[in-house]
Amino acid sequence: MVQERTRILRKLDFLSRLIDEIGKISETLLASRDEKNKTMGARLDLLVNQILDEIRAMAEPDQPYSSLVKAWSKTLEPTEGNGT
Repeated sequence: MVQERTRILRKLDFLSRLIDEIGKISETLLASRDEKNKTMGARLDLLVNQILDEIRAMAEPDQPYSSLVKAWSKTLEPTEGNGT
């Protein structure tokens, strides 16, 4: 039981770091004047949203340890992932 909670927390930490890093890259690309870079930045934003959707799915009441995921999610910065 403790091992499973630890596994979930590690996964959430990993996803959070992905969101942060992808968000930073996306911001840089979106600030570019190059249309191709802007397109790639927008695609990365979509990826961030997919990761956030995964976290939301983990917080659904029918999922194991959903209350843990909900509590963890409340610690996230509201602007993480380009304001999503």
